[in-house]
Amino acid sequence: MKARENTVAKELPQPSLHAWRMVQMTGQQHKNSMESQRFQGGVLGLLTLALCLVLAACTNQQMAEHFNETASMEAAMPDRVIDALKLKPGQSVADLGAGGGYYSLRFARIVQPGQVFAVDINADYLAVIRSRAAEEGIKNIQTVEAGETESNLAARSVDLIFLRDSYHHLPDRIEYFRKLRKCLKENGRVAIIDHKKQGFNFVSLFGHTTDPAVIRTEMEEAGYKLVESFDFLPQQSFQIFRSRP
Repeated sequence: MKARENTVAKELPQPSLHAWRMVQMTGQQHKNSMESQRFQGGVLGLLTLALCLVLAACTNQQMAEHFNETASMEAAMPDRVIDALKLKPGQSVADLGAGGGYYSLRFARIVQPGQVFAVDINADYLAVIRSRAAEEGIKNIQTVEAGETESNLAARSVDLIFLRDSYHHLPDRIEYFRKLRKCLKENGRVAIIDHKKQGFNFVSLFGHTTDPAVIRTEMEEAGYKLVESFDFLPQQSFQIFRSRP
């Protein structure tokens, strides 16, 4: 019986040295991959914590100034954005999620004697905008403190609603924009600029992105149609919608 077992063992295929090395290498690669993932996860956690601590230490005025700095950067192409909006004197514009007011202030100079509504949920940001407008002698900006689910804009009050990097913050966006339709004048438009998810960066890390296709789908469901789309912003989508009849 023992002799038979030895014969069977000899007949079974034996793994080659190369095969054993492949198994060992695969095991080591898996181990290295797991260790790399744990390292990346640890680094990501530390970066997130550090960034949260930095942001928590910033005052609202500092944050408002930061928003204005990033909006005015050459890479943000503010001049091209404004040209694409085709604003005219006498029109009224709502800057929804106005932050530090960079665009509100620029819009006000273009549309005067028209009105600009700087809309934000943060009252401190609105105070910064009022202060900046007074310093620069701009009198056609009205600040509007928004609620969690309401813009608090008056009915049929604006020709354009402009959002830059604030779309992703809004809760229940379809319902929100359904309600916004009543705030638009005839042929009024909604311009939305929002970050696209691109690799490992701050906006992706904190979920401050929206897929352009998702924006289109949600806006269509809310009662709008896409009328223009621009691709000159490398990190953001830029789409303009009009309310359907």
